[in-house]
Order: sequence, then structure tokens, then C-alpha cells
Amino acid sequence: MKITDNLQQAEGNYILPFFWQHGESEEVLRKYMQVIYDSNIREVCLEARPHPDFAGAQWFRDFDIILDEAKKLGMKLWILDDAHFPSGQAAGHMDQEPEHLQKTYLNYHAIDLTGPTSQIQVDIEPMTHYYPNPFQGGTHPFIQPDLREYKDPEKLIAVVAGRLDGKVGDIYHVDELVDLTDRVENGILTWDVPDGPYRLWVIYETHKGGGRCAVNFLSKESCALQIKHCYEPHYQRYKEEFGKTILGFFSDEPEVGNTASYSADAAHIGNPTMPIPWSEEMPELMRQRFGEDYAHRLVALWNTVGTEEETADVRVGYMDIVSRLCQKNFGEQLGEYCRERGLKYIGHIVEDCDASPNLGSSLGHYFRALWGQDWAGVDNIGGQVTIGGANVSHCNLTGMDADGEFYHHELAKLGTSLADIDPKKKGNTMCETFGAYGWSEGTRLMKYQADHLLVRGINHFVPHAFDPKEFPDFDCPPHFYAHGRNPLYKPFGTLMKYINRVSHLISGGFHHVDVAILYHAEAEWSGMEYLEMGRVARYLDDAQIDFDFIPADVFADPQSFDSFYDDEGLHINGHVFTALIVPGMAYVTDATRAFLQKAKETDFLVLFANRVPNGMEDGYVATDCEKLVHKLQLAGLTDAVIAPECSQIQIYHYSQEQEDYYLISNESSGKIYTGKVILPIEVPGHVFAYDAFENRLSIPDGTKTACNYELPVTIAPFEMMILVIPASQEQDEILAKEAREKIRFDAKIADVTGEWTVSYCSNENYPIFTDAMKMQELCNLNLLKKDWSGIARYENTVALERADMPLQLRIPEAYESVEVWINHSYAGERICPPYHFDLTGLAVPGKNEIRIECRTTLERMVHGITHGMGPFGPEFGAVYPSGLIGTISVWKK
Repeated sequence: MKITDNLQQAEGNYILPFFWQHGESEEVLRKYMQVIYDSNIREVCLEARPHPDFAGAQWFRDFDIILDEAKKLGMKLWILDDAHFPSGQAAGHMDQEPEHLQKTYLNYHAIDLTGPTSQIQVDIEPMTHYYPNPFQGGTHPFIQPDLREYKDPEKLIAVVAGRLDGKVGDIYHVDELVDLTDRVENGILTWDVPDGPYRLWVIYETHKGGGRCAVNFLSKESCALQIKHCYEPHYQRYKEEFGKTILGFFSDEPEVGNTASYSADAAHIGNPTMPIPWSEEMPELMRQRFGEDYAHRLVALWNTVGTEEETADVRVGYMDIVSRLCQKNFGEQLGEYCRERGLKYIGHIVEDCDASPNLGSSLGHYFRALWGQDWAGVDNIGGQVTIGGANVSHCNLTGMDADGEFYHHELAKLGTSLADIDPKKKGNTMCETFGAYGWSEGTRLMKYQADHLLVRGINHFVPHAFDPKEFPDFDCPPHFYAHGRNPLYKPFGTLMKYINRVSHLISGGFHHVDVAILYHAEAEWSGMEYLEMGRVARYLDDAQIDFDFIPADVFADPQSFDSFYDDEGLHINGHVFTALIVPGMAYVTDATRAFLQKAKETDFLVLFANRVPNGMEDGYVATDCEKLVHKLQLAGLTDAVIAPECSQIQIYHYSQEQEDYYLISNESSGKIYTGKVILPIEVPGHVFAYDAFENRLSIPDGTKTACNYELPVTIAPFEMMILVIPASQEQDEILAKEAREKIRFDAKIADVTGEWTVSYCSNENYPIFTDAMKMQELCNLNLLKKDWSGIARYENTVALERADMPLQLRIPEAYESVEVWINHSYAGERICPPYHFDLTGLAVPGKNEIRIECRTTLERMVHGITHGMGPFGPEFGAVYPSGLIGTISVWKK
């Protein structure tokens, strides 16, 4: 049993943090490997972004040292697969490769003409060249656009004219577009312009376009350069360790890169100022899709052409080709290379604010982009998942308007959905997390994020990051060790132990899910009306109805997904979905439309959120999101149910061969949930409650009926309850022997009053405390010691009349991590709320000595060093409290 593994301290490792490389000394590299090991982590991913010599002599010197240390410690290594994110830059060698392997674009220039005019002439030659637009900006501070000069001549692709209908950029019909390419002679177009206003497009092929310097993701030969310059040098040097100490490669945010910004709006197909990705493979694929005369249709990639449906046909067709080329040429080519050598291939793309269906900083389609990888992957950095940020547009690393609905209801589920439906993933999903939240991020926020990801099925974590550069480094803090200065390094290790335990329970088994939500990529490509699937996901999350996102590819290519449809429902990779929700969209693919028609003829439940697709208005009914949830509930498509209702509770049901698990998390920022949970399963023996932080089982007071189990619960913010249901009487008996009594402390018997002695220590000098002061009331230490970070020790006494009963110490507020001793005996550690400590058996009648140590973030120390200045100017933000606040009390059963 997985739970038995945990109780015996035999859980696996599911954590592989980034370890940044700058070319540090051997002593520092070996020290940091030990530091990572000591924080309960057994794998590490080496990232070269700050290193001066990736895949060169200095890099391999450093790698040799780390590899040697890893083998001594029994650790495993992963390699971030490029010199700098985004992956796909071929370690900076693209400027040395032939020009036909460079990025290629289609672009255009347009002029307006008015007829009737006979024998008008247009000099086409200067319109076949790229000219930087002085009015366009939007570059990323870390990555500049490719402004190299190229020798390859730019090539004319098509000259097309279309009659305007009175709206800027709108043309009547595809059939009315006139292909004038064959009328160009010696670079000059001669044409009799018909009556009316016309627009003339000159479409050309170029290596220039202001995108980023990287491989051409639409070209197999170009993508192979990533292997040549990044993968193969490691294989030639370390092939004996591949699949042993070295586990695999990690691609970090590979992207089409036809724009040099992270703006999703700038990367929508249909943006009239965007260069369009192209390659030598595209013409034949376009001919297969649209016919020999496809060239005149290219206009629709930038402008509306004819009806919405006509424009959608071209855009969806183009994006379908591009996203499949990215899948085949990059992800699948690299994945096959790795698997042939005993490695895994993992990573993620840019998902931010629903970027995955777009070009630019993403790869056009989440599921296709990661299809070649062995795990699904997402990332959470820079203020994306935040406490209280679920349904608001909040500030993050890049400023305002971070879409809380996307980050909280869609991001993690993109990854776990792919892990469910792709046979290759075997249920594995990775999340890069914690990075770039700033020095104010401590263990309470990390625990919140970890639970948010775990309760949605994420089971591998890439903490961001261990940074051996001299402290303080501005590069995307927090840094978990910071050369021994981070007071939260020790509790960070406690959090890693917790994550490993929970991840172990939800790996290698089966996720229970009945409801599918259609991924909206094609609807977005079409340029027609659509509802983002995150809006539907939000309502299901709030009602504790679990779901997976599924792409339309499930219907078009069922073999790849081990998918079929029968009387039970829609089968995908062993999961049986009995309901499909189509977010309101005007456009659906032909394969999806065929499935919807088939579903209509059976009892399969299809719900259309807010609108039905065009052409399906007869016989199909749209449902608003609130009523949609009610229909799912009436259909019995719920698993665990809570009462009273609470949108802040999240539930995840997972099965192993010998046991079922229910993860139940309270995502509120401050409200305790009190109610009951009803599990709709037959319970042959006990239901156990597992505390993954304490690694302890208890038997709660629940009530069994013939077909369900009802349990009263109280779940505080930052808490996750895990219920365990063994599959057999034998397993039940094994766990019953391990279980301890779950005690409810509900009566306060004393406040800790009187004078506190407070002293201070830096993390490096622990446990030498100095600067003792007296304090009558516990308050924010920032008011007393400005710009101080470290460990504060609080000492006092409390008198108890009796101690022969279960007792608990409660601290109302603390920032961040707390350890407690009573009468010199250790009472435990808490890295986030609730700060409750079991004193049973440690307290005595009469006077009891209490010692509490509270560890802070590095936020205030760094502020004192930098005076509030960061790498891009002043750093704004509230200063969180430090230390203990409020009246500490003792409670009894």
C-alpha cells in the first residue's frame, strides 16, 4: 500500500528543483548538492541559463563534479536542455547554421487601389522585403528579437487582390479574391482594377520578422539542431549514465517565437501585424488541406475574408498544420531521441493567461505541444497561484490583469488532464513552481501553492530555485538556501517531505473523473465567438465536480488516445467520461460535430455552456454555467459531496490497487470550514484520516450506510485532509494497528501571559541568540527591528492546574515557520497556519517553561541591503509581519 510506504518513511522522490549554474567553485557545487539532499530531495535539474559555457569545457567540468557528488549521495540528475530559456535556441549556435534552417515567416505588405483603372502598375519587388515597424515594441527584458542580416533572398509567394466591402480590412468572399501572382513580370504588376475599392496584398517569405532567434519549430531538420547542440554533447560524454544517474532532459517554454513578446493578444492568429511561421514543409501541407490554389487564401491569416466561416476555415486549417508540425518536429523528435537512450523527456510550454492555443510565446496547442513528452507539465511562477486570487484579475510579476480564473481553475488541470488521457504519460504531471514570487514568499504561501497543485493531481514538482550565486541575487527569488542565510531552509525541507508523501499517494494509480470539458483551441483559432474553458472550470471547481479537459483530437484521432465510445460513455485511456461540456463556441471541428450528433442519439450527456455551435441550433440547447452545474448534480455526476456548500473546498479522488484516497483542501485565505463530507462509496471497514505533515493516521468518527460514508469535518485554511479507504479487510486491519486517536481540542484552559523574553539569531549563527529584550504583548517584530530577518526565540512560562489530559498550544498568528518546546521537550514544527502543537505528555502540573522559535523570510534583510531597489527599479509591495502576534493559549480535549 502506498500509505504503508509513507508510514514506513519509504515514499519515493517526486521533486527535482532547478539548480542554477554560473560556473561556481567545486566546493560550492558539492556543498549545494548536499544542501539539496538535506532538504529531503533526491533529484535535481541543472539549469544553465546563467552559465557562460553551456555544453562547453567549463560546463562539463562543473557537470562532472555534480555527477560525482550525485552518485555519492544516491541522487539523480535532469538537464535543462538549452543554454537559456526558452528551449529551442540550440545553445546559441543558430547563427552558425545554414540559413535554410533558420526561422522562416510569411509576411505581407498591402496597399489600397480604386477602380475602374486600366493598366495600373505596382512595383512589387520592394514589397517583398521585411522592414522593421518603428511603432511595434513589446520585447521581453531577457530575450531580444532576432535582428540579424540574412543573405538568402526574400521570396514572393503571392500577389492577391480583394474587393473591400466598406469595413476596414473586410473582403466579400474567398472566391472573389483574385490571384495576380502570374501577372508579375520583372517585378512589376500590371492590372486592370475593376470598379470599386480594392486591397492588394503582396505576401512574401523571409527569415526576418522580429521573432526570436531559435530553431524553426515547423522544420524537422531545423529542430534536429536542438539535439545536435544540446542533447548529443551530453550523450557523447555521459552515455553510460543515461537512464541511471541521469534521468532525462527538461524543455523550458519552447515556443514558435514569431513574436518577440509574451503578449497573448499579439500572438493570436488573425493579428494583422504578426509575421506568420512557415517552413519548407508548409506548402505541400497547405496544398493537401486547401488545394493547389491555396496561396490566395493566405490573406485570411491576417484579415477577415468573406464570412466568419470562410475565415475560420483558413485559420483553423493553418493552425492545425502548424501545431501538428510543432508536435512532430520538436516534441516527438526530442522525445523519441531520449527514450531510445533510456531517458525521459519532460518540461512545459508557456500557458500564462491561456496562451497555449496561440503562436508567439507558445506552440499553438497545449496537448499537441507536450504529446512527445513523458510527463505532462505546467508552471506556476511570478504570482500566478495566489492566496485569495482565484476569481480576480490580480497583480503578478508582469503587472496587473493576471487572470486568476485561468491560473486557479485551468492551469493545473491542463497538465493533469493530459496525464490522464495520454497513455505515454502514465498519470505523471510536473509543475515548475515557487519561483519569482519574491523574497516575501515563505512556507505558508508555498504550502498553499503545493496543496492547490496536489489536490488537482500534480504529482511531480520542480521548485524554483537553488541559486549558488553570491547572496542576494536578484534572479527570480526566493532562493531556498541562499548560502545558508535563508531562515526558512529547514522548514522548506519539511515542506518537501510533505510534498513527497502526498505525491506518492497520487502516483501510479487511477484518477476518478466523469466529466470532460472540450479544449477551446480550434474555437479560438477560428476568430469566432467562444467562451474560455476556464469559466466553465470555475463553476465546476466551486461545486466540487472534478473534470478533465480534452482536445478535439480525441474524436479525430481516437487510436492515439486509446479512445472509443459505447453504451458506458466516452472511453479515453481507461477513463470513462459520462458527460461532455462544450464551452460556448461558434466553431467546432467536423470530428467533434460528428461525435455530438452521435451523442445526441444516445443517453450520453452533452451540455453547451452559454451557446451552441453554429449550425446546431436546431435540437440543441445552451445552458448557463450555474444551471449547468445543477444538471450535472441531477445526473449524479458528483463524487464526494460537502454540506454546507463552500466554493473554497477542493476534492480529488484517486485510487491505488489496495486503497482509495480523497484529498480535501481548504483554499480559503481565512475561513475555517465546518460541515460534513459524504463519500458515495461502500466502506467495508474503516475510513482513515491521514495527516501527511505529521505522517500519522487516525480514525475519525464517521457514519456508514449501505452505499456511502458521512464524516463531520473541520478544515482550517492551509489544511488538507486526506481520507484513506482500504480495499480489503486485511489492509484495513494493518492500518487500524497504525492509527492513533484523533483528538478534538475545544476548551481553552489558559492564556500564556506575563513577560516574554525575545532574542534573535541569524540562520548562519543558529543557535546563538543575542539582543534579548522583554515584551508584554506579542507584536510584529518589524516595528522593533527594521530590516531584520532571521530566527526569533520567545521564552515564557504558563501555569497549568492539571496536565494529565490531552493538551494543545495554539498560536493565533506567526510569520512564517514555528517550532515549540515545552519543558525542554520538542513539541513540533508548523510551517503554515494553523499553528497548533500537541503538548500531551509533555506538560506538567504547575509551572511549564515554553520556548518558541519563529523563522522569517529574507524579505526584510534584502530590503535593508538593496534599499528596496530591484533589477528593474524600485520594488513595490506590502511588507508582511514577522514573528508571533496575538495571545498564545492552551486548550484541552
